[in-house]
Amino acid sequence: MTSICVFEDENWQALRPVTDIRPICSIGVGITSTLTKINAAFPDRPISVHVRDALIPFTRELLPNTTVVDSGVSDATLWINGRVLMSGHLKNAIGQSMRLNSDVMLVAGDTLVALIIYSNLALSAAILKSPCPDSETLIAQLAPHVTRIDVDDVRVIRFPWDLMSGLGEAITADAAQYPLGVIRGQLYSFSVLYNEPNILIGDRSVVEDFVVLDARSGPIVIESDVVIESHSRIDGPAYIGPYSRILGGRIRGSSIGPHCKIAGEMSQCVVAGYSNKGHDGFWGNSYIGYWVNIGANSVTSNLKNTYGSISLNYFGATIDTGQQFLGALVGDHVKLGIGSHLATGSMVGMGSSVYGTSLHSKYIPPFTWGDSGDYRIVDIDPMIVAAARMKARRGQVLGSSEETLLRQWHGERGGV
Repeated sequence: MTSICVFEDENWQALRPVTDIRPICSIGVGITSTLTKINAAFPDRPISVHVRDALIPFTRELLPNTTVVDSGVSDATLWINGRVLMSGHLKNAIGQSMRLNSDVMLVAGDTLVALIIYSNLALSAAILKSPCPDSETLIAQLAPHVTRIDVDDVRVIRFPWDLMSGLGEAITADAAQYPLGVIRGQLYSFSVLYNEPNILIGDRSVVEDFVVLDARSGPIVIESDVVIESHSRIDGPAYIGPYSRILGGRIRGSSIGPHCKIAGEMSQCVVAGYSNKGHDGFWGNSYIGYWVNIGANSVTSNLKNTYGSISLNYFGATIDTGQQFLGALVGDHVKLGIGSHLATGSMVGMGSSVYGTSLHSKYIPPFTWGDSGDYRIVDIDPMIVAAARMKARRGQVLGSSEETLLRQWHGERGGV
């Protein structure tokens, strides 16, 4: 039976801060991760993942039911890039290529999408080397040995803002796998559902009075054990993960991971999981990582006064994102004090704790502490203590593998 390995390439660096301590294949794109989408497309195939050496211990903790291969030898015969969104079109292209019974690579632009190995297992060594290979280099190395097939209509995650720019379509595609039109939880009598056949309310979830669920523009998936408090409005496409709580306000076109507490206005945002925005404040077109706490009345801007393309100061380099709407990219374990103000195209690096009501710098390096204009490096020991305390509030423990990663990144100051 063909085994599959989902691999990480060098482009993880262009996906920071999302990928600082997590492989992109573990991050939700829409509702489910790229790894889950691949698993669903090939349910009968054994699947493993290949990541940076530094991530191996923590990835084994994140994905306990998935084999994580090291830089040795793998017998996988189908390699799929973890930045690629599996679709019916791509599944068919892979299936047709496998029927050729020869070594084939599928390429979308400058990205190696998939590699199918039938005769020369040594080709996998190009992917298994450490550090993670550059996709363009891989294509050049493999070209003399395999048949190249160019594929179109393949969505590849290249930058963090790609998680938001196609969010509605991704939620809608994933929602098709859910039993929409089913109300399993408790729906109070003074709630309003528009287009109920496009809504799922999971087991033990509660939707209180004076809640509006509007699925006319896209599906709404509310997982199990969710509470939607009174005076909340959710506009689809939207996803609310298990054990999350919506505390009032308006959620539009957003994906909110498990164990989150969200209030205020949120538009086209990804909240990865275990994060809190428990008070008022607008956030638009933003990525909020794991274990983030956002203080009351903290806000982002997601549109320039000129209505032009938004530039991002990305780890010291200015990048034109090509996006008209882009708020903030917030890494894991970030704390924002009350009244924090973030400009369009801001980035707050992993492990940072910033406060004050002045407009913060558009680029806040990882492990930064302080007010705007008075930043310094976080002391790692108190930061680790705070992370452990936050996890304990969710009944979790800060594992040694994650702590080791945080300390390693702090030692390099996030590579900056």
